[in-house]
Amino acid sequence: MKNLIKTTLFALGLGLASSAVASNYLMRVMIPNQPVTAAPAPELLSLNPGVVPISGETITVNGQYFSPTDTAQINGVNAASSVSSATQMSVTAPGVSSAGYVPLTVSGANKALDLIYEDSTPAYPVGAYGSGPWGAFPGWPAAADSADWLYANSGYNSAPGSTDTASPAVIETNALTVDGSYVYDNTTGADIAATLYATGDNAFVALLNGQQVLYGDNWDETFSGPITLKPGNNLLQVESLNYGSSPNPSGLIAAVLSASGSVLFETNSGWVVGSASAN
Repeated sequence: MKNLIKTTLFALGLGLASSAVASNYLMRVMIPNQPVTAAPAPELLSLNPGVVPISGETITVNGQYFSPTDTAQINGVNAASSVSSATQMSVTAPGVSSAGYVPLTVSGANKALDLIYEDSTPAYPVGAYGSGPWGAFPGWPAAADSADWLYANSGYNSAPGSTDTASPAVIETNALTVDGSYVYDNTTGADIAATLYATGDNAFVALLNGQQVLYGDNWDETFSGPITLKPGNNLLQVESLNYGSSPNPSGLIAAVLSASGSVLFETNSGWVVGSASAN
């Protein structure tokens, strides 16, 4: 009898042990260990504003998945910043010495956003296309006959070897409009194919969004080339250089036409004198 009881208890013990092992196994199968998921990288959506004066300004970066430890960089240099929420951070764009087109990004972000530094000193219209001392010249589009020759002030005689605006001089615009605004937000969501027409007395170079797109070295000749205006803000910078043995007239003239031939924007009193060099 004693042996029977021992055998029975032993069997029950094995059963209980087996049940415990089985239950533990089932629990492991049913509730597996969950891997630790890394936080998503910040996603940048927009800047407000996307154009700031060269003196600097605080802007808002809109996006997703910001964390309190995220930092911002402007043109590769850390900028003062603070995260207010998972979708917004404040960034101080520092003052710079010249206008230009620079990238802004956030540590670990999926991409960079374009930030434009802009000057604010108005250029001086000397006279419309066809006016003296330049007159008319071949190749200029008739649709842009109202474009003005520009200079930095009311006197347009420059010494040889000098630029035609303030030193170092750039005439710049980031407009597609003809109402004097230098910032145009291309809200079409698609690239706009256009043609830039320009010349300078005596030579000029043009940059679109920081990339050289056109050059000319003869003031009585029209130079033209295709450009692409991306969605959002576009910055066009043009600088001209004067030649000669004594002070003489200098200036520049430019127009951007759409693929259909209509004027998107042209040089006028709305352009500003920049402080950067396009060279």
